[in-house]
Amino acid sequence: MDYQKQLLSKNGYAIVKLSQEFLRYSIGDRIPTVSQLTDKLEIARGTIETAMKTLQSNDALYIESRGHLGSYLTKKNTHILLQYAGINSLVGAMPLPYSKKYEGLATGLISAADNSYSIPITLGYMRGAKNRIAMVTEKRYDFAVVSKYAAKEFTKQYGKIMVVKEFGPTYLLLRTCYYFS
Repeated sequence: MDYQKQLLSKNGYAIVKLSQEFLRYSIGDRIPTVSQLTDKLEIARGTIETAMKTLQSNDALYIESRGHLGSYLTKKNTHILLQYAGINSLVGAMPLPYSKKYEGLATGLISAADNSYSIPITLGYMRGAKNRIAMVTEKRYDFAVVSKYAAKEFTKQYGKIMVVKEFGPTYLLLRTCYYFS
């Protein structure tokens, strides 16, 4: 049951879902049509149009229509979209920091998020890629750091996660609703 949907008005719920959706896109990307968003998010067409107008009027994003070529994202304020999406912290799962490499990666992840988005990150350390990925699919963690091999195996098995970043032989997996560039 989606408790957020019950607590928010339909327009508020649409703004949250659209904010999460637009965090996935980079400036210059072609965005889905209103009909495609309606099907994907299961929200009425008029409600999506109203939510998009709200996001545009509050400078969260700017969409340029190019006729039959589609609509493109030309401006995006990630800080505003994160606030609308309700993302104010991230919790990640990493392997045990048994080497300087993983200690450095943990430090880098935390400092990059602090510098770019002002989002506090909390890291949990646990053995086994299967355990870390399970925490992501169960929505207990927002992301997991796993090996390239584990990422390939489990992205086939779990369609709800995606590889977001590659750090050499290490991958960063994230729930798709939280992906932002």
